Amino acid sequence: MNRRVRPPRSSLPGVVALASSAMLASFLQTIMTPLIPELPATFDASASSVSWVLTAALLAACATAPISGRIGDIVGKKNVLLGLLGIIVVGSVLGALSTTLEGVIAARALQGIGLGVMALNVSALRETVPPARLPAAVAAVSASNGIGGALGLPLSAVVSEYFDWHGLFWLAAVLAVLSALAIAVFVPRSSPVVATRFDLVGGIGLAVGLCGVVLAISQGPVWGWPAPATILCGAGGLVVLAAWTAHELRTPVPLIDLRLMARRPVLVTNLIGITSGFCWFAIPGLVARLLQSSDGPGPGLGLDMVTASIVIVPTGLSMLLVAPLAQRLVRRVGTRAAILLGTITTGVAYTFAYLTAHEPWQLAIVACLVGVGSVLVFSSASLVIMANVPTTATGAANGVNAVFRWLGSTMSSAILGAILAGLATTYFSVPVPTLDGYRVSFAIAAGAGLVGSMLALVLPKRVAA
Repeated sequence: MNRRVRPPRSSLPGVVALASSAMLASFLQTIMTPLIPELPATFDASASSVSWVLTAALLAACATAPISGRIGDIVGKKNVLLGLLGIIVVGSVLGALSTTLEGVIAARALQGIGLGVMALNVSALRETVPPARLPAAVAAVSASNGIGGALGLPLSAVVSEYFDWHGLFWLAAVLAVLSALAIAVFVPRSSPVVATRFDLVGGIGLAVGLCGVVLAISQGPVWGWPAPATILCGAGGLVVLAAWTAHELRTPVPLIDLRLMARRPVLVTNLIGITSGFCWFAIPGLVARLLQSSDGPGPGLGLDMVTASIVIVPTGLSMLLVAPLAQRLVRRVGTRAAILLGTITTGVAYTFAYLTAHEPWQLAIVACLVGVGSVLVFSSASLVIMANVPTTATGAANGVNAVFRWLGSTMSSAILGAILAGLATTYFSVPVPTLDGYRVSFAIAAGAGLVGSMLALVLPKRVAA
């Protein structure tokens, strides 16, 4: 008989331990972003080759997050969390010792596999805290995602400016070890909640299909959207996902129960994940670029990398401050209202940016509002998922939701980057984004917030409490 370990009387240390893994994962997502402009000279490589430092982590994360979540459902979430953190340690040490671009890309791929902790740490909260404290715990872990990302940008900027980039990988390794120790000590271990086999065919099919689609979206601006490689990856990925869907509907024990994913609260929440991921990535993709850009007649503010990153820090700080209020709001008005408020807040932030973001303090307000909206959406979405799937599918379901967020972030990078490039002007043979490019991009980000708000209205009034 399967059993669950009763959450300990004092669950705060376990929540902090799981929050540390969330902070680490979001930190890993952003640490290399400020370094990308310098890597071509560092490795004597082309910009397209260097872009794989980011793409490799994204592909690995999308391909493995649902699989990691499912394995966590089968063998226990704590076990898989520790395994993923171990993979992050290995990848980080590899990166710290690498002197070639290929080594760094391989290291980032291993770190990307470890990003599956973003789905499992929320799922493990069910076994760590009593049900009455679950909303507060989910809000805290969701806020930690923002904090890690917000702090990762200035930290990597400082390292890039004054130190050797290898130090970022050593720091990631140390943080992963500390997080693993905290989880090993403070997070309760549960017996496997599913006595079943793992759908290997489904796992391979999902990984291949998602990699094809994500590769087409992320590399489309580099290869060219009509390029054969882009079309082949995108179309091939969709064909594989179609075959994977047919397989999952037929198999008795699927990797992902698509009937659960088709439930209105779960489906709508995952679609909102695309819009929230899109809006979230517009902070490093648009705001950071506007702060730093200074070439020619463009509207860039010309801040150095460190100062620009500090302006963005309010994104994470606002998430930390609002997290306790988020769980109270959920208790009072429900998750649909909290998600609606979050998406509206994000849309207002980018509308403000469209109208009047010409000074660093104005962009700091934008970053702050996006942080507030994001923590409301992220924490409430996790509660919706857990309220509408059984415990035996929590890890896989949260893994799927994480993939939808990453898809949104990838679409944000590709679409907004294409707009800035398309509306650029030429200054000494160098394309420079124009004010119109930024304004159109901010308008699209605001539109993504509006779409998220419209989707939130489709959710049932009381989907979770």
